[in-house]
Amino acid sequence: MRVILAAGTQRSGSTWVFNVARLSLRTQDPNLKTAWIDDYVPGTETSALLKIHIPDDQWSERAETVLTCHRDLRDIIVSLHDRGWVNKDDKGAALAAAKTTRECHEYWSARSDIDLSYVEIINHPQTSAQRIARACGISIDPNTAAQIVREVDGLIDGVASYNTENLLHPNHRRDGRIGRWIGNLNADTAEAIVSDNRDWFVRFGYLT
Repeated sequence: MRVILAAGTQRSGSTWVFNVARLSLRTQDPNLKTAWIDDYVPGTETSALLKIHIPDDQWSERAETVLTCHRDLRDIIVSLHDRGWVNKDDKGAALAAAKTTRECHEYWSARSDIDLSYVEIINHPQTSAQRIARACGISIDPNTAAQIVREVDGLIDGVASYNTENLLHPNHRRDGRIGRWIGNLNADTAEAIVSDNRDWFVRFGYLT
């Protein structure tokens, strides 16, 4: 069985990547099974698209295709705060979350077939959709990519919990602006995040 992993870090665009892959793959395999990794129950499917965050050697070795993405760690901390998962005003907690996010991204990036930046996803969604499909072994034209992007943008968030089809949580999509950390994250904390992860920021184009 073919396994495709959408393996981005939290609040990095990974659910968007998952849904673009889901809709692209369905054009080729109507029997594709999709799930959050902890909910997955194998059946008779010939391929499965699974979303995962935490590094996992067993699944990474089993996967034929790994899709990942990355986002400015400072923006991720603000987004995690919005979800109630990290207190951005607690410098220690913010630094620990940034470290975990960076390590998670580096793990999947080293094993990925594509590593999209959040900037690419926001600024060039159709091209990003085509790149995701190509990584999955599918060629889609610009019109199909545009339709898939529109479908993803129109997906409905979960209500009491996450939607088991599209994996969107209640109020999943909020203010997704690039550079949102400016004015929303304590300057000292933002500087410390960069200082602790400077090589990562430089390597992935967030600092020049």
